[in-house]
Amino acid sequence: MKKKWNYGEVLIHVKSAEDLNKLRGINQELYKRVFIIIDKDLDFGLSKFEPIDASNMDVIIRGNNHMITNIFVKKENEMEVGLFSKTKNFQIFDVPCLTGFVKGGSCVGALVGSVDGDALVSNVKFNGFAYGESHCGALFGTTERLTICSSDILGRVGARDVVGGAVGMCDEVKMVDSTVLPLFDDVEGKLKGKVAGFVSKDREKETLRMLVDTLPYLEQKPTIEEEYIFGLRR
Repeated sequence: MKKKWNYGEVLIHVKSAEDLNKLRGINQELYKRVFIIIDKDLDFGLSKFEPIDASNMDVIIRGNNHMITNIFVKKENEMEVGLFSKTKNFQIFDVPCLTGFVKGGSCVGALVGSVDGDALVSNVKFNGFAYGESHCGALFGTTERLTICSSDILGRVGARDVVGGAVGMCDEVKMVDSTVLPLFDDVEGKLKGKVAGFVSKDREKETLRMLVDTLPYLEQKPTIEEEYIFGLRR
């Protein structure tokens, strides 16, 4: 049942996959953060699930060591596809078994298609599939910073370009005591990575080194045109 947790926050206890639909009615102008407490194992039964739009909210899932299995989201040729289509920040804790199949266009991941801010995955074991056209990862399509702690991610991921074992594209990745083992299907482009298909900070460092080595008379920060030429911007 939904109840007020603190000003600007809401707490939802979830005992079935249907309970997640309570999030769709939340006033995101009033509530900026939602805590989802998993009270028992959730089995989506591979029934088609409509992604939840939490664009203006931080989403925190407390799994309490319950399983979340058989997520099934299929929105081919659409952007931002996952259990959540979009969130501001996202965190998930203590899910010993997370499985699912997600398919979409661009920005595709089993948990969130697009995270505007930071994403944290802690003590989660994932095994599933994520397919899209681009910016596709087993858990997230895109996010700014991704931290994975004490987790194991085994995902079969497929897209034409910008494909990662955990996230398609992000600014920065940090992993602590975790394993990401991707299996890639039909990836045509070069932007493919074990954890992330494209990490902008890594690419920025690489581009700056290239510019300094080849064009020493340039300033340290390249122009927008140079960023495109050297592949920093896409």
